[in-house]
Amino acid sequence: MKISIKKEQKNCYKVYANEKLIAIFNEKTIAALNLTDGKECSIEFLKKIILIYKIKTIEKKALQILSFKDYSEKELYLKLTKYTSNKIAKFVVLKMKKFNYVNDLRYANNLVNKLIFSKNKSINFVFHSLTQKGIKKETIEKVIKNLNISETKQIENLIIKKYINKIKDFESKKKAMFSIQRLGFLKQDILTAMKNLNIDFYF
Repeated sequence: MKISIKKEQKNCYKVYANEKLIAIFNEKTIAALNLTDGKECSIEFLKKIILIYKIKTIEKKALQILSFKDYSEKELYLKLTKYTSNKIAKFVVLKMKKFNYVNDLRYANNLVNKLIFSKNKSINFVFHSLTQKGIKKETIEKVIKNLNISETKQIENLIIKKYINKIKDFESKKKAMFSIQRLGFLKQDILTAMKNLNIDFYF
């Protein structure tokens, strides 16, 4: 099968096989594949060219996605499968990982800090959220261990920040407790935190 190459603009070449467009490459890729205008190639080589083009297209898509915000490997993979096969999506994610464009440890560290210190979420909530995003348990544990955080102390700070002036009677204490529980904290830890702050609570 005969290959034809047409230069469209600076460093942009369209590759045709029997006058059908099969790829768009830069000069570096054209040279690496040893593509020349009028070159005869086998069906196998043609398939290789098409595969490389598909991969490079998805790499550009991955970089575009990551330019807006950070994602976990699983999140990026799921996004890429909307545009290509599972095999190519997995290959591109591994390449993004190799060049540190996607990094689950970095992602986990940023998200854990945000959930705990900005959104006052519990460690249980954090574990559930990050595992849903495909972060490994040992990665989450490593990040949380480095924070050296006490959930009881976290609850105390939360009470002081948001609830201390609202707690006046049994009903307001109960309302505060339920609100804190919705953040993923255990009832016993909340009671301990209240006791430490000299807030009596009885059911």
